[in-house]
Order: sequence, then C-alpha cells, then structure tokens
Amino acid sequence: MIKTFIIQKYSLIREIFIYGLVGISAFITHFSIVFLLVHFFHIHPLIANAIAFIISFNVSFWGHHHFTFSGHKNEVKIVMQRLFAVAVTNFFVNEYFYYILLSKLHLQYLIALLINLTIFALISYVVSKFWVFKFI
Repeated sequence: MIKTFIIQKYSLIREIFIYGLVGISAFITHFSIVFLLVHFFHIHPLIANAIAFIISFNVSFWGHHHFTFSGHKNEVKIVMQRLFAVAVTNFFVNEYFYYILLSKLHLQYLIALLINLTIFALISYVVSKFWVFKFI
C-alpha cells in the first residue's frame, strides 16, 4: 500500500515536471514569435499572439502526446481534436484577457503576455489531464 502510494506520487510529480518542460517549450515558442513579430515586423501584438498560438499549439500537442501523457491509448485524431477545442477556447479567452491587460491596464505587451500565458498554462494542465489525454 505504501509502495503504491509512493509510485503514484512519483508518477504525478514526473507528469507535472514533463508537462512543465513541454509547456516551457511551447511558452518560449509563443513568447519568441510574438516578440519577433512585434519588434521586428511591427505586427500588432494581438495579431502576433494569434500567429504564435497556432505555431505553439503544435509544440504543445506533440510534446504532451509523446512525453507528458504518453501512456494514453486514445487515437491521435481524437486527442488532437480535443486539445484543439481546448486550445481554441483557451485562445479566445486568452486573447480577450490579453486585450484587457494591454488596453485597460496598459501593461507592456511582454509583461501582459507573461501573465496571460502563465495563467492559461495552469488551466490547460488540468483540462489536458482530465479530459484531453484522459486514460481509457
């Protein structure tokens, strides 16, 4: 019984750690693309955020599929559809929140992006674990 408890705790810690690594990779991808598009190409931050979202979604999906939740037995197509549904919903809420941080609170776009991406990473973990990559 104690051995099972320790194994479960270790598995959860490992999963959260790997989720964090994949999330950091997607975050760096997203953040870098927004920075490059705004700073060098003078694209509006909200548009840059949309472009970065599409690219970082792929980093997130494949990383979580192969590493974080690799033991799931769900079809790739089903998991991708679920994650995409979550990501798109997350994106629209994220984009609105980003808009509020930029236009109403007048935060610098990179600081607003950092706050925004951190909050939504936490929400995404919970939804991914219990629905997107749910073990069947």
